[in-house]
Amino acid sequence: MFKYKFLFALFTLPASYSAFANCTVGSNFTGGYTMPTMSATTTNINKYETSSIQSNTSSRGVVTSDSRIFNVYSPCTVGVDRTVFGAVFSNNVTQFSTDVYRLNGYPSLGVKVEMGDAPMAATLKVVSTVETPLYRYAGDSHGVKIRVTLYVLPKTAAMTSYPTTINLSNLRIATISLKRVSDGTQAGNPIPVYINATVNITETTCTLSPTDYTISLPDVSIRQLGLPDSETSLSNNTATLSINCANLNNGGGREIKAYMTDTLNQSNAGNVLQNQTGAGYATGVGIRLRDQNNNIISLDPNQSETTNKWTFGNMNTSSIIQHIIKANYVRTNNKVTPGTVHAQAYLNVVYD
Repeated sequence: MFKYKFLFALFTLPASYSAFANCTVGSNFTGGYTMPTMSATTTNINKYETSSIQSNTSSRGVVTSDSRIFNVYSPCTVGVDRTVFGAVFSNNVTQFSTDVYRLNGYPSLGVKVEMGDAPMAATLKVVSTVETPLYRYAGDSHGVKIRVTLYVLPKTAAMTSYPTTINLSNLRIATISLKRVSDGTQAGNPIPVYINATVNITETTCTLSPTDYTISLPDVSIRQLGLPDSETSLSNNTATLSINCANLNNGGGREIKAYMTDTLNQSNAGNVLQNQTGAGYATGVGIRLRDQNNNIISLDPNQSETTNKWTFGNMNTSSIIQHIIKANYVRTNNKVTPGTVHAQAYLNVVYD
């Protein structure tokens, strides 16, 4: 009978083996990565600003920084599948829209971060505060392409105006990370991404002239007023108002909107201004306003700037626009008593 002795040996892998199966942060990125410095001067900014750069978002993209960085993780074990991830650094931002995040310390600005593989033709993905997988690779190194776009965002409730200059210094905005496909564990230390930027903002300012205007209507007889809700069309019943705007970025296609509020009855949501009451004032009659296209101007109660907005004009090539306001008598009741008609309205202009 033969006897065999079986020997079993238990080996402990050295710690260096685990590191070898992963990647090392590239020597140029051990302290993180700083995007090329951004600088921008922007005008034509307002709280209702819209932008073709970021559809359906009230914002204006003002400056973009692009970068392609290679050997972000190098060396790496060849043949081990890894996925590169990108994420917006959540500690410094609050979500503003699907793709844009407001900077907590600089609420006038928002940021959009896009990442992808380093080659020129690689597709960029918009990243969020949740890790976004960028690409998968089993080679000896990993690179990343990054694009950061800054936006001027609508004012917050706490903001009365935009700062003239905003300086961002070494602000952490994103993180690059690497994980093994097999088990999802980290295959390399996360790499922070920083930005430096200077953004100068010049707000649009508009002035209205004259600042107040009186339309003097001729005397009419009660018979001329017609039936209730009838409007008496008159000549010489107009006021020409002008708006002059600065910092419009060569016009910029800025649309000027307006709201009209009844001064004597600010809750008035109709389209007839109330006549003043008291001794000597007519009853059963009011004033209706029309724009230069002869459209009736409905009233915005309590100067809320939320109801019955109408177009004052468009600034396409000039910084000055004019608008003609028309005023007519309107019979408001079957019974009319003679007297003076004196109505007033506030005109609130929004250059959005």
